[in-house]
Amino acid sequence: MVEQKFTVPLGGHLFKGFIDRVDLIPGTDNEVAIIDYKTGGEPGPGERSRQLLLYAHGFKHLYPEYTVRRLSLELLSKPKPRVYELDGAKYVSSGVAPLDANVLAEMVDTAESILHDYRHGFERVADEGQCRDCGYRLYCG
Repeated sequence: MVEQKFTVPLGGHLFKGFIDRVDLIPGTDNEVAIIDYKTGGEPGPGERSRQLLLYAHGFKHLYPEYTVRRLSLELLSKPKPRVYELDGAKYVSSGVAPLDANVLAEMVDTAESILHDYRHGFERVADEGQCRDCGYRLYCG
């Protein structure tokens, strides 16, 4: 499949995503590879973990009969993709740290903080340079 949209509940919140491509792994009946294409630079480890693990969680929510065996970042500016294989409960890749399984819980914590601030008020800072790495950047505008 290509361009698979999903909405998945996570910690009482709904998260949305858009998977570029899903392939059935040859020789299997229920194992898939999720591929994400990047035309710009390579995302850092945190961003990479958040995106790929949310995709795996979202796909598993839509299609529980399948196992997401492989997660790949096709970096179009690089000769080889970043490929993570499921090993037990972790996605690992040679030469780099495994995807951080804690990121989904951190995403729920961020959603809780945003919801709290939405309900109780949120003040913008005068120096927007502080906003560059802020988790509220999209929320605040």
